[in-house]
Amino acid sequence: MGLEPALLTQSQSVLKATEPFKYVGLVQSSIGLGSGVAVAPSVYASAAHVFYNEGIDQWIRGSTIEIIPVHHQQIKSQDSGIAAAGFFRWDQYRERSMAEELPPGVTSLDTFNLDFVAAYSLSDLIKDGHSSRMVVDEEEMLGMMRSNREKTIVGYPADTSVIPVSNIGKMYWTLPGNYRFFWDGHELSDERDSDGFWTAVYTVYDVITYGGNSGGPLFIEGDDDRWYMNGVLVGGLVDGSLVRGVDERAWALVDSANRASSAQWLSRPTGLDGTASVSGIRLHWEDLSTLEVGYRIERRESEKFITVGEVNADTYTFLDTSVEEGKVYQYRVISMDAQGGEAPASARVTIRTPGANRLLADALGAPLLAISTGGESAAFPLTLGGVQSGDIEAFERSFVELKVQGPGFLKYSWKVSSEVNPNYGKRIGRNGFDWDVFDAFYFFREDVQQDFISGIDLEESNGIQLPSGLNTVRWEYRKDAYSDEGIDAGILKSIEWNPYSMAKIVYGGISVEGTPYYWAPWFGYYTVDQLPWSYHFEWGWLYLSELSNLSFWAYSLIPEIGWMHIQPEIYPLVYSSTQGWIYYYEGSGFFGKGQWMYLYEEDKYLQL
Repeated sequence: MGLEPALLTQSQSVLKATEPFKYVGLVQSSIGLGSGVAVAPSVYASAAHVFYNEGIDQWIRGSTIEIIPVHHQQIKSQDSGIAAAGFFRWDQYRERSMAEELPPGVTSLDTFNLDFVAAYSLSDLIKDGHSSRMVVDEEEMLGMMRSNREKTIVGYPADTSVIPVSNIGKMYWTLPGNYRFFWDGHELSDERDSDGFWTAVYTVYDVITYGGNSGGPLFIEGDDDRWYMNGVLVGGLVDGSLVRGVDERAWALVDSANRASSAQWLSRPTGLDGTASVSGIRLHWEDLSTLEVGYRIERRESEKFITVGEVNADTYTFLDTSVEEGKVYQYRVISMDAQGGEAPASARVTIRTPGANRLLADALGAPLLAISTGGESAAFPLTLGGVQSGDIEAFERSFVELKVQGPGFLKYSWKVSSEVNPNYGKRIGRNGFDWDVFDAFYFFREDVQQDFISGIDLEESNGIQLPSGLNTVRWEYRKDAYSDEGIDAGILKSIEWNPYSMAKIVYGGISVEGTPYYWAPWFGYYTVDQLPWSYHFEWGWLYLSELSNLSFWAYSLIPEIGWMHIQPEIYPLVYSSTQGWIYYYEGSGFFGKGQWMYLYEEDKYLQL
């Protein structure tokens, strides 16, 4: 059942002040009517076939194309708009269109994939300096298309068999709703076509559009409850419509049109990168604009981005101190102008902080091990125990990572609730088997997949022998571009590490690549190359004796300390042969000097 477009009955003056309709306009050319959307003060995006005369194999001259922003009245011969000074498109569109061996009026996916154009004028199309907000990151766009969000297509249908003649030239929309999108990339072919273009064509089921709507924008509700332009309408099917999404390459056409228009406009930040240290995550980026009054820095929390700070114009760095050890964070930066306008967000950057995540380790019943989280969204501890993968969208992942020093045996219990392929492993015709996994929870060792589980409420226990040396394993939940089922997550319920030999390491200790040191989340940094003597970052020289899985004696060269009995479960509470029970304040010592501690028997504090 198709969804008929609804007529916008507001007056033109009302529409000009209403999001997102004030950015939509009518496109008139020598071959008919189309639709478009302002993506910069002097630039409109539309479908390439609105600007291309297939009958004579020629692009229409820009000067013969008129754009009428926010038009909402019947077209008359004396109506005039703003002439296009030119437009940018992909030359391969014409080549693909002419090379098609299809019946007349039928277009291939490859041609639809290049059905995008950015036209510019020499005067402003939008008087308040704003333009439609856009998402240009390919995978973020795909996630928004496929996720549960409000969506609407706006345009100017001109099919008089459906639209009364008196309504030609008036703006229509599809009522906002969570329409079902099918990505025509990976689901039918490769992610990229023969020319290396990301396949950015989407089918919107049960949304019927008509001639004249071509080039009209698809708007999707963003994390901030505002509308974002994610693509333009390029074609129709019996049971739906086709949209060409706005990705990095489409944005490059818009960028070129902006520069050709000679208009002042707000540039998109580029080159976003960052580094993690003990003080936090420092971001830095490049600026290509002179109009910004500041930048907004956003960090992803679950599936949404939240603001973590703002900086003034000509400031290209930001320090986020509200981060945790052993966790993954994703950022983007948005430039802002004095009128409240915004450029598209920068490409996202994902950064992991060093160290171990104690919350995750505790939730897994392994507080002494080096556990962290990564991917596009951080895993999080569950109240009743276990760790669940973070909220992710299409083509993203969330994982828990463990580093241990082998040899030993690792046991783990895991669970998944995901979309499953019921035909996995079954023969397809005569040519092979269906090995498409859909969404799943994977187990890797040294980046090599060892196992996976996929399905609704599927739970298993497993184990693996790990060899000598440093081992890195991870449990990773991944999504494809299909639909969701269950809670759409993987849950690591528990892990148990049983080392075969403790001759050189304390429990949970791992070697630090490129250094002579080992590191344990609960004990810090220490050496093992001169055992039984070990040099500890905070305690200085220690003589290790009776090293066992969970406790050991250590002799300190600090006279006030002497022998210490160290137990991982209660450290930094230790027993001293000279002082009795003491509580050591971690981080206060430096190579055997400056330690602060509390002496229980004397009820006093002591600094060495």
